[in-house]
Amino acid sequence: MFERIVVGVDGSTANDAVIETAAKLSASTGGALVVLHVLDVWPSRGAAHEESEAAARSLLDTVKTRIEDAGGKVAGTLFARPGARGAAWEICETAKAERADAIVVGSRGHGAWAGAVLGSVSQRVVHHAPCPVLIVPSPDS
Repeated sequence: MFERIVVGVDGSTANDAVIETAAKLSASTGGALVVLHVLDVWPSRGAAHEESEAAARSLLDTVKTRIEDAGGKVAGTLFARPGARGAAWEICETAKAERADAIVVGSRGHGAWAGAVLGSVSQRVVHHAPCPVLIVPSPDS
């Protein structure tokens, strides 16, 4: 059923639950994971600063090792620049390109007020995904 699964990772400690859940899903279904990291961009006075590609590759290598150590299968790792449409759009576009059967992302656990005001990547993914979405709550939510 879940042969190809896109997993969004961001390197936060809250994202550890996403990695663990994706590894278990892969191990139990035999599905291959495509691990995606959308580069962070921080605004500044002049131009925005972007996370380095080296940092992204390092994160993806670490996540791949963790998934494989937990019995999961990683078909590939990717990173993307968020562009004007943001991380959720990149996750959904990757799922389309990879012909994913599912997407696994985390919830940052904002309360109802912050979620309503700020929105979240996971909320946007749910609304635009081409396949089922599994949202893994952060351990502290």
